[in-house]
Amino acid sequence: MFDSEMQKIFDVHYFISKNLTPNSTDEQNNGLKAYLKTIMNLYANYYKEKNIYLELLKGNEIIFNNSISFTGKRDELFATSDSSIRHGTIRTIDNTKYIYVVGKTEVSNDYTLVCVYDLSSTVQKYSKLTNYLITISIVVSVILAMLLYVVLKKLIKPIKVLTDYTKRISNGYYNERVIIKGKDELAILAKSFNSMASSVQANVEEMKVIVKRKQQFIDNFAHELRSPLTSIYGYAEYIQKAKITEEDKYTSTNHIMTETKRLQQISEKLLSLALLKQDNIKSSIVSVQSIFEKSIKIIYKKALIKSIKINSTYEAEFIMGDEELLISLVTNLLDNAIKASDEGSKVSLSAYKKNKFIVLEVKDNGFGMDKEDINNITEPFYRVNKSRSRKDGGAGLGLALCMQIVNCHNAKISFDSILKKGTTVKVIFTTL
Repeated sequence: MFDSEMQKIFDVHYFISKNLTPNSTDEQNNGLKAYLKTIMNLYANYYKEKNIYLELLKGNEIIFNNSISFTGKRDELFATSDSSIRHGTIRTIDNTKYIYVVGKTEVSNDYTLVCVYDLSSTVQKYSKLTNYLITISIVVSVILAMLLYVVLKKLIKPIKVLTDYTKRISNGYYNERVIIKGKDELAILAKSFNSMASSVQANVEEMKVIVKRKQQFIDNFAHELRSPLTSIYGYAEYIQKAKITEEDKYTSTNHIMTETKRLQQISEKLLSLALLKQDNIKSSIVSVQSIFEKSIKIIYKKALIKSIKINSTYEAEFIMGDEELLISLVTNLLDNAIKASDEGSKVSLSAYKKNKFIVLEVKDNGFGMDKEDINNITEPFYRVNKSRSRKDGGAGLGLALCMQIVNCHNAKISFDSILKKGTTVKVIFTTL
C-alpha cells in the first residue's frame, strides 16, 4: 500500500515538474518567479484536496510553500542535481506520516520541487484493513476451530467406542459387538474387532465346555472308582475280621474278583481312549462279514444270558478302516443294545450303502433315550440308566470309545431314539 502511494506521489512530482516550463518568452520576460508562484498556486489548490502539498525552492530560497512546516534536517534536498532523478522518503511529524518526494524541475536545476503527501488517510485505511483482516481471521479461526472440534470429535468417537469395547472384552463381556458405520479404516477395524471377539467367545465357550467335561469326567471317574473300591475293601475286611464259612468266603472273594475285573475294564477302556487320541490308524480294506461275525462271537454270551437274538445283514461287502477298531466299535454298540433291551427281544445289525456312503446300523427295541441323554451319551462315564448299567457291569465308557473310533475313521455317528420303543445307531463312513 505504501509503495503504491509512493509511486503516485512520484507521478505527481514528475507531472508538475514537466509543466513548470513557461509556454512563451513573454512569461519568462515578465518574471519567472512570479510565473512559477502562479502555477504552483494552481497546482497547490488542486492537489490540496488530495492531501498533497507542494514546495518550490531555488537553492535555499522558498519560492512557494503550502506544505507542513518542518524544522528538521532535510538532507534529501541536496541528494542530487539531476532533474531525472527523484528521491522519496517517509517522515513522521507530530505522529503523522508523510511521503516526501524531492527532485529538480525541468525549468532549471536551480529549482527544487518538493511534493508532500499526508499518509493519514492511507494509514487509517491500513489500520481499518488490518483490523478487518484480524477480525476476519479471528472469526475464520473460531469457525475452523469449531469445525475441527466437530471433525475430531467425530473421528475420536469411534476410537473411544473401540476403547470402551476392548475394556469390556477384557472384563469378560465376549458377547458384545461394536457398531461403527462406514467403509473407512475405523469401520474395517471394528469389523476385525467383532471377528476377533467372536473367535475369542467361541474359544472361551469351547474352553468352558472342555473344562466342564473334564470336571465331569473327574467326578464320574472318582465316583466309579469309589463303588468298587468300597466293595472290595468291605469284603476284604469281612474276610479278615469275621468268622465266616467256606461258602461265605467264596461269595466274598467272588464279589472282590467281580469288582476287580470291573476296575480292570475301566482302566483298559481309558487306556484305549488315550491311545486313540494319540495315534493315527492304519486303514485297509476290511470284510464287513468278518467284522460282524467276530463282533457277534465276542458279545454272544451276553446275548445268550438275556435270550436276545442278533440278526445281521449286509449289502456292503467291504469297508475301509482298521479291522480291530471296527470290531471294537460294533461290539460296543451291540453291548449297549443288549443292555438296553429286555429279555427275549431282538437286536439287528446291518450294513448298507446310502448316497455312495457305507452305513453301519445297530437297532434295538429297548427302553430308549430322551434328548438330554442323546446329547450326553458319548461322554465318558455317562449312563442313561445308572442302576441298570451298574447291574450289567458297564462303566459308561463304551460309547465314548465308539466316538473316538468314529472320529479316527472320519465318520459320523447319529442316535435316533424314542423312550420305551428303542434306539437306532448309525455310523456313516464319509471316506470312500
